[in-house]
Amino acid sequence: MPDRPTKRKPTMHAKLMRLWYRGIGELKRKTLKDEYLSWLCFANAGMLDAGNIYAMDIAVQNLPSDSPVVEIGSFCGLSANVISYLLRKHGKANNMMSCDR
Repeated sequence: MPDRPTKRKPTMHAKLMRLWYRGIGELKRKTLKDEYLSWLCFANAGMLDAGNIYAMDIAVQNLPSDSPVVEIGSFCGLSANVISYLLRKHGKANNMMSCDR
């Protein structure tokens, strides 16, 4: 049986470079500064990245019609609460529905 190639441990330089690139990614992430959303994310359980909230804000601002907004799959309702808040914040008349099995 042939010998398997052994995995080399990453060098310290490689580890530092990986951390540095992760840090740059965090610096480039766009976020939305809003006191209500900060409290909502603190009080409402859920898994929602700050960059996603920024993207949702852009999407809500640019909704093309008053058609309903549908969220498919909810964990604890954090994203549904964020979307409904953003709809009110931007004066959108869209109804919102959230569904999960």
